[in-house]
Parts: sequence; structure tokens; C-alpha cells
Amino acid sequence: MTCTTTNYGMNLLRFAGALAVAMIVPAQAQMTEVVLHSFEPQLRGGYPNALLRDSAGNLYGTAAMGGSANHGLVFKLDTSGHQTVLYSFHGADGADPLSGVIADSSGNLYGTTNSGGAFGAGVVYKLSPNGTETVLYSFTGGGDGGYPAAGVIRDSSGNLYGTTAGGGVAGVVYEISAAGKETVLFEFTGGPDGFEPAGGVIRDSSGNLYGVTRNGGTSNLGVVYELSPSGQLYRRLGWQHSAGWGYPGLRRQPLRHRFERRQIRLGGGIQDQFQRSYRALRFHEQR
Repeated sequence: MTCTTTNYGMNLLRFAGALAVAMIVPAQAQMTEVVLHSFEPQLRGGYPNALLRDSAGNLYGTAAMGGSANHGLVFKLDTSGHQTVLYSFHGADGADPLSGVIADSSGNLYGTTNSGGAFGAGVVYKLSPNGTETVLYSFTGGGDGGYPAAGVIRDSSGNLYGTTAGGGVAGVVYEISAAGKETVLFEFTGGPDGFEPAGGVIRDSSGNLYGVTRNGGTSNLGVVYELSPSGQLYRRLGWQHSAGWGYPGLRRQPLRHRFERRQIRLGGGIQDQFQRSYRALRFHEQR
């Protein structure tokens, strides 16, 4: 028996085969975005950073600008989307927070600011549930580090760990004890060990710290590092330019003094304008 298939039949078979394949491929999940809050100029803040969520669904974070003194703030966003400013920075107590916060079991929040403090080089702070801020440490911008762009992590004893992109030779990894004493755990040289740690650190159960630098390494494109409790650095990965990778972390532009304040006169009243770019975050006041 001879079976003849026309072009129409072949096309129909091809369509059926394609349809069968399409039917067995699961549809890609679609997610719906809901804007919980839109920031407003000045008092309510702007350019927010990472979030922390508590067991009740409240969100906590920081904004790099805004607040009563326009030096940034810490905020809470409840489940209904209502924002509460928990604290406004004023300069001497910190300014320009560029990272989020962490919390302890008592509800205290911990974080860093990129500038401000006693020496203008940033602080590590604690914020109590009643809104009282305590500066745990003010960086000098010297050997102790300065201008942190990342937040902190906390161990079971209450010690805090973090990095500063500035200070030292090429940035540092530090520890702040529960009593507020700072210890520089490692100082980068800017060579193969890395330069400008822009991101924070994570910690394993043995006390080893892990992080990245934006520059340095064999090709000056950054490294992934491991730091042992004894202070010994193990470089895990150096970015190679030939591989097309590089600059792990936040930005290529040095993070020291990331906010540049200047006045420009355009007429038409007073208005604040904030502009981001890949190379820098600049603050403009229009008059």
C-alpha cells in the first residue's frame, strides 16, 4: 500500500510537531511588581539602599540623601506601605549611608555611613528601637580605614565586621567589638591582594571572612578573597581582562567622597535635582 504525503500534509505534520513541543515546554513564570513606596524629595529621602525584612513583614533600609539635614536617613516601611523616618543623619553622627542595615534580637539596627563622623570619613552606628543613634566608631581615613561603602555583619558575640574602600594603603577589613574598639584585620596593598574593597564580607562557621575588591589582583580588575581568623589572606580568584570580566563590586570611580555638592544657577526658583551616573553619584542644588 502506497502512502502519499502532500506538501500541505507535511506542513501540517510540522505544525503538529511544533505544537507538541510547545505544549510540553512549561510557560515562563510571570511576576507582578507592586510599588510599595515612592520616595519624595528631602525629608523622606532618596536613593535608597538594601532592605532588611522582619518577621512581621516590615522593611528597614537607608537612603543616601534626604532627612532633616539632607545627610541621609534610616527608614521603616510597614506592611501597609507607610514610611517612617527612624533617624536623620546630621554630619557629626554620620552622613551619606550607602548600604543597608542589619538587626539584632533586641531590634537594634547597625550600619555604616560613607562620610561624616568626627573625622568626616564615615562611621559605624547603632540605632536603638526608640530612635537613639550611637556612633560605635568614627573612621579617620588613615590606617584604620575610611569611607565605607558596604554595611556590616554581626557575630553571636556582638562583634561587627566590614570593609572600607578608603584608608589604609588600599582599603581595609575591620572588626568593631561590642565595646566599640576597632581592629584592622587586614590592610590591602593595592597589588595582587586587591585594592578598594567596595563590598562587605560574609563569614563562615570557622570565622573565615570572604569578600571582593573592585581593583587590584593580577590584572588590576579585582579579586575574590578569603581572610582567615589569624589575618592570613587567601586570594581565591583574580579577574582577567582577557576573559571579559572585571570590576567586581559597585563602581569603578573611587568611592572616597562619593557625594560632590555644588551649586548651579538655572533660574526658575529653588529645586533639588539628583543625578546618578556609572562613574559617580553627584548632588546638585539648583538655584
